[in-house]
This record gives sequence, C-alpha cells and structure tokens, in this order.
Amino acid sequence: MGLLDRFRGKPTLDSFARELMSSARKAGCPDELRYDPQAKLILRERNGEPCGQIAPANMFRAYLDVDKAERKRLMASYVRACAHTDRELPEDYEVAKVDLRPRLWNRASVEMLRAQGTAPDLVAVPLGHHILASVVYDWPETVQSIPSGQLEKWGVTPYQALEDATANLSTATEGFAVMGESLYTFIAGDSYDASRILLSDWLERMETKGRKVAMVPNRDAAMVTGEDDELGLTMMAALAEEALGAAYALSAVPMVWEDGEWRDWTPAEEHPMRAKFAEMRAQMLGALYERQKAMLEEKHQKEGVDVFVASFSGGQRPDGSSVSYSVWGEGPRMIRRGNYLTDPMFGGLADPNPYHKGRDGRGK
Repeated sequence: MGLLDRFRGKPTLDSFARELMSSARKAGCPDELRYDPQAKLILRERNGEPCGQIAPANMFRAYLDVDKAERKRLMASYVRACAHTDRELPEDYEVAKVDLRPRLWNRASVEMLRAQGTAPDLVAVPLGHHILASVVYDWPETVQSIPSGQLEKWGVTPYQALEDATANLSTATEGFAVMGESLYTFIAGDSYDASRILLSDWLERMETKGRKVAMVPNRDAAMVTGEDDELGLTMMAALAEEALGAAYALSAVPMVWEDGEWRDWTPAEEHPMRAKFAEMRAQMLGALYERQKAMLEEKHQKEGVDVFVASFSGGQRPDGSSVSYSVWGEGPRMIRRGNYLTDPMFGGLADPNPYHKGRDGRGK
C-alpha cells in the first residue's frame, strides 16, 4: 500500500488496485494496465487494444480478511496472477482435459458485467438460478477461463468439458468433514470447495435426512445436509450467513439435489426454516438489485435515456414472513427490476451463453 495507507493502517480498494498494478508491472506484466475507479476494474490493453480486465474487489476483501503477516504472501500471489497473461492452451483436448477444473460464478455479477460490455468470455452452465458453472484451465499460478471458441476447436460440448473437469476435481478430492452429525462440508482450501457440490460420487457418500440440500455462500465454502434435518439446516443457515460476507460471494439461496441436478429450493410453507431462508434470499436480492439500480442509472445517464429505475424494498409481515416489493409509479417510463434472470436489460438471460443447448449440444 502507499505510504499514507501504511501509516493509517487502512488500505482502500483504489490504493490496493494501484499497488497491484505497480507490482505487476515490476514483475514483468507485458500488458498496459489502467485502473478505472468508477467501474472498480483494472483494464488490460495490448498493442493499444483492450485484452481483458481484472476485478480487484474480491482480492481486496480477502486481503483485508487475513492477518497482516499474511498479506505480503497473498499480495505476491495476486501479483503473479495479474502479471500472467493467457497462455496458449494445448491443441489436443486429450492433453488439455487433465488440467480442467469446474469453477462457480455469481450469475448476477457476470450479467451486470455483460450489460456493461465487460463480461469475461465464459462457457457456463446454469446451476440453479443464481450460479453459473464454468470450465477453467488450472495453471500452477492461476486459472484461465476457457473461451467459447476453444471448445469449438477441441470439438467438445460445454457439458462434456464440465463433466471431465468435474471428474478431475473428484480425483483431487480427499474427503469431506462432518459438523455435528449431519452437516457436511468440503474444506480443501484450494479455491474449488464450492465447486465440489458438483461431485455426485462424493454426494452419494453423505447420509442425509431427506433429499440433499446445499449452500455455496462463497467460493471457499460448500455445505450439504438433508431437507428434513432441522438442526443441520439451522447450522447451515448460520454458517452461510457469516460466509456471505467473505470474498468471492456466490449465493444465499439453498439448492436441492434432484434427478442428478441442483435446483433452487424453497421450503414448504410449514417447514421450520422457510422464514429464515426467505429472509436470506431477500437480503441477497436486495443487495443485487441496488447494484443493478446504480449500474442502470449510470448507463442511462451516459446514453441520455430517460427511464426511472424502481427501487427494491423488503420487510416482514405481522406473522414474521418476508415480503419484497417495488413501487410502480403512474406516468413516467419505468423499469421495474424484477428477477435479473429474466430482465431484458441483461441480454436475455434465459440463455446465458450460446452453448447452453442441452446436454447433447443440440437443444434437446
């Protein structure tokens, strides 16, 4: 950090980003790096042309979460990753596939970047409504997203690549931990723990009361219990609520394992955990919608578009249940920001990428 930040002991995201860029240049980064303080992005340029971006916010949050003695080591790992540029991937898929891994993303964050024209080129498969599962190449010092054109060159579908990546992660997994008697968690600490909910062979070894329910509050946390296990669900909700405040947040919405797939899970009306999970979901969506509102208003201002973006509000009914709403005004042209997955402002999100055409790749 800069001298002033060192003296105060309170680094900021902006100072962190500039320190990261400076260190990456010294480490031999071949690209031009420029920080956009409004977008909170480090923009890469090569030969005068945009060639990528770095989002330092999650790095910064993780940096603040560790002891000061660990920050130097963590910053060094970030510098290595930022100085790294995308390498040539193996031309032969059989050679490449052994280093593929699955990586989960917060879907709303990706879609907001897409609306701004700065989304990464991801080949992604929906996991519930709020998560995307993509395929990355696992280099020793960083991971590299697999762009859509690369799968075409390899002649494989996204589902085949994801299946192979998941098999690799399963082989690299040594086990899971049990909290109490019925809450299972992966704690490998290799940045793929959330992705391990894709490991059906490991899920089969977990004995649960009723169907399996999972939460992945951030990249480094995955928890599984049974839908009829009130204690397990109570523990899961408490741990997930805390983990959502960490870096690389994913989702506050539980999912149920059904017919070999994860789907968003809403407990029945009489379920003892219904109110708690509804509250967590509303809080997550409220924060997402506020980010959407700010982004859309900035976008509309730049484009000279006269559209009012409604706010999202939430509260509790007298019986303790959660309720969310937006106020629809009479007269002005408005955008009522409903579920971001169906909002046309976000690029037709019912189909998150051109490769989402069914498991056989032909739309069936």
